[in-house]
Amino acid sequence: MVMNDIGKIIHGSWLWLADRYDYVDLDEFIVMPNHVHGIIMIVDSAVGANNYSPTKSQRAQRPHGTSKTIGSIIRGFK
Repeated sequence: MVMNDIGKIIHGSWLWLADRYDYVDLDEFIVMPNHVHGIIMIVDSAVGANNYSPTKSQRAQRPHGTSKTIGSIIRGFK
């Protein structure tokens, strides 16, 4: 497949993830005509979701957009 301009932007955005998030390593990926497949490895053991819900005061203390989860990585990509 020969990538068009949008495909090239997607390719660059995928590679940018490893630069933007220091706790992310990227493995294989492929840009398809209408979607992307890729493997993201979170290499910091102190990241991700917890098995408990934060209290109201804990939610108020946490700045927005700083979670180190797969969801935050994908939001950054999008």
